[in-house]
Amino acid sequence: MRTIHLLLFPIACWLFFPINVYAQNLTYEVYKGNSKIGEMDVKRHYNNGTWTYSSDSKVQVSFLVSVDLQFMYEATFTNNTLQRSLTQNMRDGKIRESSKGRRVGNQYVTDVNGETHTTSVDQIDECILTLYYHEPEGKTQIFSERWGKFIPVKKLGTHKYALVLPNGDENHMTYEKGICTELQINHTLATLYFKLKNNLPGRLVSE
Repeated sequence: MRTIHLLLFPIACWLFFPINVYAQNLTYEVYKGNSKIGEMDVKRHYNNGTWTYSSDSKVQVSFLVSVDLQFMYEATFTNNTLQRSLTQNMRDGKIRESSKGRRVGNQYVTDVNGETHTTSVDQIDECILTLYYHEPEGKTQIFSERWGKFIPVKKLGTHKYALVLPNGDENHMTYEKGICTELQINHTLATLYFKLKNNLPGRLVSE
């Protein structure tokens, strides 16, 4: 009888005290031409009303010498509003570019390489990181946590979009069932292709 009670206790806890913690991960293989040169992990995590998105890319580009690149992004939303963000672009272990954003009252303030950008926080319900999980159907702009401002979104075709960067370059994203399955990034060293490695995710998994 005691054994039955022990087995039923976790079920009762789940029914009466549900755990509001969920996670969903995506893994992409990174290619330069036909050569695989790295991977990118993208995650979103939900905990009691707060969504946290993050990505970590590690690639190695070879010319006369090998160059190690790492791109790290993180963004946190509460009540569908961006609260804070952080980005770092590294080359051979050294930070080449970074940004840090935070909500200050009704404004979102981003420090980008020593420059400060301010945007009305009410306008920011999505950012670049959320695009891995949400196709930007009908959107003409998206907030860039890296640049601290909105950048244009162009529809190129069925489930395919271009993000126009401040320097005029374009990154292309392709979708299937609302999830980004391919990403093309035009880096100064090379054009990088990110391809979804795992199958399209199902529902969010409780932790």
